[in-house]
Amino acid sequence: MKKLILTMLCLTFIAGICVESTFSVEKSSNVGKEAYTRTNLKAKGMAIYFHNMTKIGEKAIPIGTAVVITAESKKYIKFYVVNDGRQYKLNVPASSYSKYFVEDSAPVVNRYKKDAIGDMRVSTGMTKQEVYMSRGCPAWIALGKKSYFYTLDQILDSDNWFYNKDKRKGEMVVHFENGIVSQIKKLT
Repeated sequence: MKKLILTMLCLTFIAGICVESTFSVEKSSNVGKEAYTRTNLKAKGMAIYFHNMTKIGEKAIPIGTAVVITAESKKYIKFYVVNDGRQYKLNVPASSYSKYFVEDSAPVVNRYKKDAIGDMRVSTGMTKQEVYMSRGCPAWIALGKKSYFYTLDQILDSDNWFYNKDKRKGEMVVHFENGIVSQIKKLT
């Protein structure tokens, strides 16, 4: 009987260590950190979706906006905007952090492109990084390849980005050659 009780106590102790180590791996080091938006983000209420849709969005959070990460999980990243305290929930897993946030303020681009990026426009001659800053994550990077499931590097390696007007309708396909926008095909 003593062996059984001792065995049960040891197993409980080991299980507790395993559970704690699992949770400590999932705890994020980004919570509490100040960061900057990597792209323009469109919000509907407090929700932000994994890609920007033309018709969805009451407010745009401009590229380079200072934010503080307040919570992360396997389904979302919560943050607030430093200058006005507005709170948002980005509907992506914490592992997608680098698709949406950077540690330093947004890179400087030339005046013409800066205006286009601020207005969330895409034009021929822009680089992949500039399109990403302007419009954010594309909905698809190829037919059947939803960008939600790919890393930022994998998205940047793709030469066709599909952007949506809303959850069901496509808006445009941006084609790249040698990392530069060569063609923009409107879908509507």
